[in-house]
Amino acid sequence: MLRVIRPFSDAEVDAIRYSQSDKIGAGECLASCEYFNVNRITLGGGTMELCANADSFHSLLCLEGEGEIVYDGKCYAIVKGDSYFIPAGLGKYEIKGNLTVIVSRV
Repeated sequence: MLRVIRPFSDAEVDAIRYSQSDKIGAGECLASCEYFNVNRITLGGGTMELCANADSFHSLLCLEGEGEIVYDGKCYAIVKGDSYFIPAGLGKYEIKGNLTVIVSRV
């Protein structure tokens, strides 16, 4: 194992980290590869629509602020420190409020 390991430069790490396009099309891409995507979404009182299609779940982690997740006419409060699991195939949902969330998906 030690004979085949080599250190990667920062440029190589970034090339791997951002090797895939942003699959949810929202927010700032923090990391993206063939295995997962991680985006940071910051809303200043606005609303963003997302879609958890059949390909992947969404994992949401609220870093700052507070707001709501809206699905099927129901509102679920989200505040700093909260984590939500949105199952694959759920479809469209909204995040709204004054908050910053991390959205991870495969």
